[in-house]
Amino acid sequence: MARDFPGTNSNYLRIVNPVSAIDYAGSTLTVHCWVRPDTTTPATLVAKEPGTATTRGWQLGKHGTNISFFTFNSGGGVDAVAEVAYTTLGTGAWKAVAGRKNGTGAGAVALWIAGASVATTSASQANLNDTSADFTIGTRGVNDEPFNGQIQDVAVWSASLSDSELVALSKGVSPQMIRRASLIAHYPMWGDSSGTELDLSGNGQNVSEVGTVGVGSSNAPVGPLVVM
Repeated sequence: MARDFPGTNSNYLRIVNPVSAIDYAGSTLTVHCWVRPDTTTPATLVAKEPGTATTRGWQLGKHGTNISFFTFNSGGGVDAVAEVAYTTLGTGAWKAVAGRKNGTGAGAVALWIAGASVATTSASQANLNDTSADFTIGTRGVNDEPFNGQIQDVAVWSASLSDSELVALSKGVSPQMIRRASLIAHYPMWGDSSGTELDLSGNGQNVSEVGTVGVGSSNAPVGPLVVM
């Protein structure tokens, strides 16, 4: 089953200062997850930040009152942000959400919801920051912008997935079937009673529960998992 986040501080999943594949500083990136919000309160879904002012990487989720995908520049400020109203997610239903970065220029950063591009923006910085910050699911950094609802099947690629690949993910294709060689983290999030959620990318970057994150009452509409 999915993991069910209570929307309160100190209850999330994380890797403390990862130093392996997910500590990534290339020019292309895709982050994808399934979410089922319980409220329309803006919140962070998945993030690799904030760290210090100069070690911020990226965030998928809250930006003001919007849902966004944004990346940081080398000074720690926002370089590019693609966003729409957070209420676009709705409540009580599963939605596929993805953020994509592809170098620089027009349309380099894009936000996708339910298999459609809903916002794009230009980026001036080619590479992501190599950030020493924690990798978190259900919050930003530590105890900030907590998500209320269910999250499942979080995946990160060191590649800019194509439009057709993002559409396939939104139709329930497992991340294991999409650009497998570039998959740097994948958490199906089955509700392991140990509090740890396994990384099936092959990089061994398991996320650990902080506080209490429940097990949801439903599953995201993801097809059979096939490990290639």
